Amino acid sequence: MKNSTHYLFAVGLLNLYVLIFIRDPLLAWVFFILSFPLSGVSLLPNLLDSYTAADLKFEGVQLHRVRHPLTHSPWTLGYFLPLYYIGEQFSNQFFIFMVFVLVLGWLSHLLLDTLNPEGIPLGKQPIFLPHPVKHYSFQRKRTNTRVLRLARIPFNDLKRNATFSRCGLLFLALNMADLIYNHLQVITEVIFFV
Repeated sequence: MKNSTHYLFAVGLLNLYVLIFIRDPLLAWVFFILSFPLSGVSLLPNLLDSYTAADLKFEGVQLHRVRHPLTHSPWTLGYFLPLYYIGEQFSNQFFIFMVFVLVLGWLSHLLLDTLNPEGIPLGKQPIFLPHPVKHYSFQRKRTNTRVLRLARIPFNDLKRNATFSRCGLLFLALNMADLIYNHLQVITEVIFFV
């Protein structure tokens, strides 16, 4: 998917989480505002992979970049475990929640990439070469590589990109409507019962 689709879907996913699980109005507003910069985490795998600048063809289709297992496999969610451990050691619930939001942003990127024809790599390729990112390629035969793929939606399919972007915007609008409704409810209670 395109980077704009990744970002908008991550914003929507984070706002859906706020809508469902956060009941404190002040905390919900804080995380609504923080969802916009924190959704930038969903762009990190593509930014890290753009460093490789390798050409890749998969099933006759020219792809935009190589998906390296160090950035695009499900095991990369373990990168956030040390941050979670630090939050647990200092008993900082806000920090733990921020780590969870970062994981959710990264997970949204992986979820959308499983819908592309090349999927996300699960392993069985040598990762630690002399330069692990620059020399990694899927140009080899794919018989020894496992990928996780849920669909075969092309990267540049305009309709699918628009659909996932609108889905993210819908979740954002639902959360914003809920926040405004709760905010107006508090204001009317203060005005009429003081």
